[in-house]
Amino acid sequence: MEIYLKSKNFDPDTLIDKLENTPEWQSQHVQLILRKKPEAFRFLDPTIVVAIVSAVSTGLTALITGVLALAKEAKGQVVIIQGEKGQRVEIPADYPIEKIKEVEEVLREMKEVTIDIF
Repeated sequence: MEIYLKSKNFDPDTLIDKLENTPEWQSQHVQLILRKKPEAFRFLDPTIVVAIVSAVSTGLTALITGVLALAKEAKGQVVIIQGEKGQRVEIPADYPIEKIKEVEEVLREMKEVTIDIF
């Protein structure tokens, strides 16, 4: 499963570094890479962070907890998860860790998932 990560507060390299260094991040089932956007305009960053999740349950838990930790660090209010068919879920940055399994279920049903960290 591939999940695209975006943040208005962190450039792609910083986003990868911060995610991999959050206390919640201990997954070997998620690989974070930079990928060029094919339709990038000159004034926009042509790279995007892609999380490749191999073990869906373990990897998604690590990814979601890491993303929520970054949202809190950036004093963000919300993390927005969007699917290619217009599905959209907004999760508050202080979302309880105990409820992450609910978010994982939603992610599994989506295709072409994008997570925006605000």
